[in-house]
Amino acid sequence: MRLFLRITLLPAVCSMLLACAETASPLPGELSAELRPGMPLAEVSVRLKARNTTYSVKDPAACQAWMEKNGNRSQLAPRGGSCLFGKIPIDRSVLGTRRDVILQVVFDPDEKLADGHFEEIRSID
Repeated sequence: MRLFLRITLLPAVCSMLLACAETASPLPGELSAELRPGMPLAEVSVRLKARNTTYSVKDPAACQAWMEKNGNRSQLAPRGGSCLFGKIPIDRSVLGTRRDVILQVVFDPDEKLADGHFEEIRSID
């Protein structure tokens, strides 16, 4: 039984230790500096594609409906325009942990960037 526990718990403990030892990615800060208020949606899309971002853009009505349904999972309230949700992969370890940056960007009625939220997350596959 002890050997079983050691074998099954060892990868999880190693993953947690490695996750704690990793330094935070500079990517959230870089995105905050690069994607500034007033930037058009088309330009934001080009810049995110250059960073291998998987994302979806919701129109203003869908953005508002999503917020009403999932308000507790949203960092930013809609600002009258589209909203964009995405994920950028940072890395994946041999022990099954991965790091991504998740992002939410909201636009005003003129489809200019109003605000953005960028956050690094870690998970175990």
